[in-house]
Parts: sequence; C-alpha cells; structure tokens
Amino acid sequence: MLENYSKYINELFDKPDSVLMIDADGYVEYSATYDHALACLSKDNYIGKHILDVYPSLTKETSTHFRVMRTNRPIINEKQNLIDMYGNHYSFVNSSFPITSESGTPIGSIEFSILISKNHIPHKKSSDVKDSGSLNSRKKLYTVDDIITENPTMQAIKKDILKLSSSSSCAMIWGETGTGKELIAESLHIASRNKGSFVSVNCSALPASLFESLLFGTKKGSFTGAEDKKGLLEMADGGTLFLDELNSMDISLQPKLLKVIEQQKFRPIGSEKEVEVNVRFIAAMNMNPEDAVSTGLLRQDLYYRLDVIDIHIPPLRERPEDILPIIDHYIHYYSQQMDKNIEGLTSLAKNALVNNDWPGNIRELRNSIEYAVNMTTGKYITLQELPARILPRKSTLEELNLPSVMPDLGQSAFSLQNHLNDYEKTIILNTLQKSENITAAAKKLGLTRQALQYKMQKHHIIWEKKIILP
Repeated sequence: MLENYSKYINELFDKPDSVLMIDADGYVEYSATYDHALACLSKDNYIGKHILDVYPSLTKETSTHFRVMRTNRPIINEKQNLIDMYGNHYSFVNSSFPITSESGTPIGSIEFSILISKNHIPHKKSSDVKDSGSLNSRKKLYTVDDIITENPTMQAIKKDILKLSSSSSCAMIWGETGTGKELIAESLHIASRNKGSFVSVNCSALPASLFESLLFGTKKGSFTGAEDKKGLLEMADGGTLFLDELNSMDISLQPKLLKVIEQQKFRPIGSEKEVEVNVRFIAAMNMNPEDAVSTGLLRQDLYYRLDVIDIHIPPLRERPEDILPIIDHYIHYYSQQMDKNIEGLTSLAKNALVNNDWPGNIRELRNSIEYAVNMTTGKYITLQELPARILPRKSTLEELNLPSVMPDLGQSAFSLQNHLNDYEKTIILNTLQKSENITAAAKKLGLTRQALQYKMQKHHIIWEKKIILP
C-alpha cells in the first residue's frame, strides 16, 4: 500500500506541481495541478481519460505509471519530456508509486510531478512567492488590497475582512471553482491577530488513506516506513489552517476534525501523547454548504462549528464590472513575467472577453490571458491570440456587437491591419457557423473554396463536422 512509501510521499507533498492517479487499465481516476497563484491543488479535466490519450507521446513501455504497475516497485525522481493532448510540451521530474490490493496485486498507480518547463519556458515558482512563515516561505500571502474589484458585493466583503481584524473565529467561504476563495482566506489570516503560518490543504487532492497522517502527523514506527513528521495542525499552530474543498473530505474523517476544532488538541498517529494547538480554521467549498449538508457530503455539526463567519463569493458572470480590471492586472503581470511590452487588447478581443460567460471564473480568465500573452508578438492582444474556447460562445456578429466597438483609428495606437484581421476572422467564423460546409460558406463570402481554406489556415480556424475551433 501507499503507506510503504510514506517517507517519499511526505517529502513530495510539500512541493509537487501535479498529482495523477490511474487505475489498472490506464484510465485517470484523479488528476490535479498545483495552482501557485491560489496555492492549492486544483482538479483538471483529465479525469476519465486514458493516460495514453492525455499524453500521446507516451506508450505502455515508456509510461512510468504502467512501469510501476508491471514491477510493483516505485520510480523516484525520473525526468520525462512529454507532450499532452493539447500539444503542450512539458518537462517533469516524476515520482510514481504502485497502488496495490490487500493481496499485493497492483490495481493502479499515483504519480507526483515537479514541473521543470512548459513549452520550453522554465517553470519558476519563486516569482509567485515570498516569505510568509515556516510552511509558506515559498508563497506570498494575499491581503485585502490584492482583491481587484469594482463590484459592490466584493467591496462589502473587503470591508468585512477589515472589520474581522481582531477575530480568530472559524469561517466558511463558499463559491464556484475559480472565484478566489483562498485569496479571501489569506486576506482574513493576514488581517487577523493570528500571526502564525497560513497552512493550506486541498481536501479533494489527497486520498483518504493519507489525509489523516498528513493532518495529525506521524511518529516513527507507527506503521511501515513512518517517520517523525509534524502534521498540518502542528504546522499551523498559532496561525490558520485552510481546508479547501471541505465537501470533498471523507465523511469518516470529519468527526475527528470537529473534535480538534472543539478541543484544540489531537494525537499524532502512533503517539501516546496529545498535542495542544491554537489554530484558526477557515474552510472553503465550491457549493452551498447547506446543500453539502443535505446531500450528505458535510456533517451538520461540523458545518455549524465552522460557519461562524459566512462569506459567499459571487461568480464572475455576476460581476462583469470586474472583468476588465482583472484583465488589465494579468496582462501587466504576465507581460512582466515574459519580458513583453503588451499594452492592452484590440476592441474586438476586449468585447469577446467581456461577453464571455467564464464558467471557470477568475482562474479561467487568468489562464486565458496567460495564453494570449504567450501568443502575442505585438503590443495588443487580438482575437487571433485568444484561446479557442473563448469565441465559440460569442461568435456571431450580433453577439460581438460590432457597430458599438468600431475603433477610432485616428486615436488608435495599434495598427489598422490588426483590426482588419479581427473583423475578417469574425466574419468567416460567423459565416461558417451558418453554413452547411466550407463550399457553401465560400459561396456566401464570394470566395473560392481554396481561398477560404487559405484564410481559415491563416486565422487558425479548424472545421470539423460543423465544430468550428477558432
């Protein structure tokens, strides 16, 4: 079992960039990537896919997952260069461990990865971090001033955080994935009188079999491979323990957590002595806590104990006035990171972003701007540099509201050619979506099929069974 490799895993838990678990057939059971801006593991969209589809550059012979299942032995710190299903090039240092049944038969594997580079750009964690305590010396904690908003509800939350500066009460933060719940939690910690470490754990990113030892710590000899290691509770002593995605915590662990919150003491695994702590607990979840209770994901007594301070973060689609300020922030941030001089967006690109639904909220918006900055070579981000998933939702000329965004070229700093390219791409997308095939679209546009195909290639538009990917 995984406990046999606890020494290696405990060391890796402080520094992995991603975690991926597969079953014996190679299908992804769990996959999460470390978000350095939000300081937590966040689930990605690989779950349910086959590992060889996720990374087409791999084979059963080269995959560390399949190799550890064949040998039933771990592979520690092996460097791999991979290409994922989206064409991204990664360089990882992977540590892979077999997951076995009680009889010792491999039934899956789990892999912890440290990212070296993405698309040949070195991965730098240090740019996102600064000293904030013993555990979080690799990460700058956010303050209330880092909350970018013009929305009245969010401005009220900022005021409430400042009002709670003398409080050490438990808090429950809830909202959709990507809304910035950890940012709020860190701001509460910084504003409070608890000046110890801010310790964050994502409850959905850890198997239940390892969570208890991570939370309470272990004593040497408590099980095979166990070492003396402080748990997260002891690390958070005098500070804050942030429990992200609490509704994903195994229900059997919740009474133990409740007891710690009530008594402020616990017993490490394998120890005969209890440890007393002074910890503030802040929890977060991506659903309404009352719904989590009614569906059996969260114990009612734990909910009532944690929900002393209740903070609901509205999704980005309900605060559209925040979209442009956040975009400006991340354009500036990523331009500095990539040593570029990007001044802003063309009118069409700006309108497309403002009119997007943003189901992934701020995280999706930030990732979209990071992608666009990567792709942009000029001073302004155009439609052509936005991710393919953005335009299909708002791609018709009417939805893009072209007449209202006509630029005043006399005062524009970016080129006429950028505008023309934007309009041409939008018109082609609009026509393709209303046509049965490329030939019909070419006829409507007064072009030959070959001419339209050339322009589609120029604008990176892909036609596949009426699915148009700009």
